[in-house]
Amino acid sequence: MILAALIAAATPATAANYETLQAHFADWSVFAPEGEATCWISTTPMASETMRGGVIALDDRETYLIFTLRPGSSGIPEMSYVFGRAFDPGSAIRLLAPLAGFDLFQQDGWAWLRKPQQDHALVQAVSHAETIVQPLHIQTGAPESQTSDRFSAQGFSAALQDATRRCP
Repeated sequence: MILAALIAAATPATAANYETLQAHFADWSVFAPEGEATCWISTTPMASETMRGGVIALDDRETYLIFTLRPGSSGIPEMSYVFGRAFDPGSAIRLLAPLAGFDLFQQDGWAWLRKPQQDHALVQAVSHAETIVQPLHIQTGAPESQTSDRFSAQGFSAALQDATRRCP
């Protein structure tokens, strides 16, 4: 319970808080709350599919891929994936980018890299995906339910540069 409160305090309240929207670059948006030193960039899936028991299921989740810059981060953002609801028990989560795959851990509908030192490698992989116009793919699931979200990388680098300028 304490961990959940700390996580909630350490992450943006919501990627869709348009009061803090500062800029938009292709499929990525830059958020920078007035008077705060934390900025983030986010995008929503360009495609999403959930299978339950082998049947495509309707899913009205609010899903975001977010990269957050905090003071002292040396310009390397922390990635978080907002699933929009609690993950199914036993769900494995994997982010696939060109030439790289990253395992994520989850709690309360959020997911992060298992190894924080991989943030730089992920930024490089997303930048590469933008260059070759290939989407990022996040797979989640337990045996009874599989979800696949695909995110565009277009505009990622420009959005990250803008956020880094706003929150050095």
